[in-house]
Amino acid sequence: DPALSVFATYSDAFLTPDIDRFFSTDRDTYEVIFNGFIEPAQARTVTVGLNHLTDRNRLKLSVFHSRLENEIFYYKISAWEGKNTNIDKSHKYGVEVQDSLQITPNVTGLVNYAWTRAIIDREADGGGAYDGKELPGVSRHSLVAGFNVRVTDKGNLNLSHTWRSKAWAADDFDNDNMQKQRAYQSTDVAYRHRVTKDAELYAAVSNLFD
Repeated sequence: DPALSVFATYSDAFLTPDIDRFFSTDRDTYEVIFNGFIEPAQARTVTVGLNHLTDRNRLKLSVFHSRLENEIFYYKISAWEGKNTNIDKSHKYGVEVQDSLQITPNVTGLVNYAWTRAIIDREADGGGAYDGKELPGVSRHSLVAGFNVRVTDKGNLNLSHTWRSKAWAADDFDNDNMQKQRAYQSTDVAYRHRVTKDAELYAAVSNLFD
């Protein structure tokens, strides 16, 4: 109907590695070393969701599931040594919510939330120790909330805050370390002003309080 729509998508995507991922640096000589070719990653993703629109509010809810082969990641061997390689098989699933509310004629509130699980299904390099573990560095919860304020007919001010929850440390593939990657927060402010029909000025400060 005019307010509610549902959708479903399927995608089969490939990602080839950047050339610099084939190389690493020797910790003693600082020489560049070829660490082998990396297979392209493949992701098969199914997404279902709905959109709900009113005069003042736009809501989108979606659920996704993705199966990956040869996911590209950086494997940290030690504090000084690491290389880019592939995860044999992995999958991700989660929920995403986006909402935009017209609070006043000049102020719009925006909220984006995602809950994500990233699981290693099989990785030969770990000898089975990583199978079924969570992929390090991936936060389960992420939130972006903010306001868009129309200051003048030609100027808009954006204020937003980003938060991501704690995650397993970047090299903790067996999920057994007590110390985790701490939560991430950043407050950003930006102003965009249209000077003429074909030109505008833009200024922004990222991570305003740190």
